[in-house]
Amino acid sequence: MLNSPEDLSVCNACNTPLTEDNRLWCAKCNIFFCPCKMTSCQYVDCDFSSCSYCIEGHTLANHPGETGTSDLSEDDTTLVLRSLQGLFLGILEIRERIETSADHTNNRLSLIENDILRLNNSDAIAVARDQADLIAEQMGLTCRRLLDRKGIVELSRSQDHSAIPPGDLRGFQRAHLIIEATDDDGAVQYIAVEAAFVATTKHAYRAMVNADLLTRFTGIQAQGVIAAVRIADEIQSEIDNKSLLWYQLDDEN
Repeated sequence: MLNSPEDLSVCNACNTPLTEDNRLWCAKCNIFFCPCKMTSCQYVDCDFSSCSYCIEGHTLANHPGETGTSDLSEDDTTLVLRSLQGLFLGILEIRERIETSADHTNNRLSLIENDILRLNNSDAIAVARDQADLIAEQMGLTCRRLLDRKGIVELSRSQDHSAIPPGDLRGFQRAHLIIEATDDDGAVQYIAVEAAFVATTKHAYRAMVNADLLTRFTGIQAQGVIAAVRIADEIQSEIDNKSLLWYQLDDEN
């Protein structure tokens, strides 16, 4: 069944020429084997498709003196390439799952941050209403009353709205706080307050527009006020030039 050491050109089992690309070497048997002998493996569970043992159970390899030969058959190379391709696709799938999970986590964090911000802003509005007397006092005035929602809406309805942008009118009717106050001489003045944990340009704009509309609706000069723990850098100039007043809320409250 085996080639003799002297006859290294033809397989004596299948007459296949033992070329450099068609013979395997068993170092322990000191014999070349034709690939047809690979089916003679006695190892348990060998499927004979890619066996690399001689019939004695020794590992076959290319002869150490040969070059240009490959340890893998064409089928073995295809199998390796398919395995690498599968591994690459698996890595891509894992990466996609990680990115999807990260996007989902970021979205959830954004929702949580927005919820916290809304809660903080709601607290700021409640604190500002509770401290209306102090807001008026900071301006050298005395708080007389707070206009309720019905009073604010009725005040706006009694006026001509044709030149007022709809968004500005809605903002006025939903004002966080309108204070009716008096000065030392008993003259009535109005304060338009917008409250937030961190006041931004949006809050500054609404406070100033609401003050302008109060002046228009009542004929009495009104002042816009921001009630906030902190203010955005973008509205610092409005505070500095007194176009807008800042009543600083206590972070602990």
